[in-house]
Amino acid sequence: LKPVWLRFVLSPNLGRAEASGAQRVTLPHVSRQGAAMSATLKADLHIQNRIAKDNQYAAAAAYAKEISLVTQASGWFEGKQKYDFNEGEKRSKDFIAAEMSNCNKELKIRRQTRLLALYEADAKQWEAELASMGLAVQRSQRDAARAG
Repeated sequence: LKPVWLRFVLSPNLGRAEASGAQRVTLPHVSRQGAAMSATLKADLHIQNRIAKDNQYAAAAAYAKEISLVTQASGWFEGKQKYDFNEGEKRSKDFIAAEMSNCNKELKIRRQTRLLALYEADAKQWEAELASMGLAVQRSQRDAARAG
């Protein structure tokens, strides 16, 4: 058996194809309008698909940029909230340290003043005891100028 080759040509009569011989074959899924439109639509379809994908990529890139900005801002805010407590704690620790330093200085001054008053009171008492015995303490001119 030899294979028979048939050549199909689209005919103008509603979806029928004619063989070059006397046989007729009906192809219901192919019509002349459909074939012509599919050839032009196929190229347009690819272009439209590419444009749609490009638009999707552009929208995705814009969205990614927007999300990046939001992420950056929220990261800053979260860090600010997180470390605000530490900064407040640091300030209060610094304030407490400064307050303690000032208290220590004031305490030293008060203690020195009281100690000086105690020494002066002891010196006066000692001089009074010596004066009761008829004795006296000889002071230098510098001490006399201070006392006077």
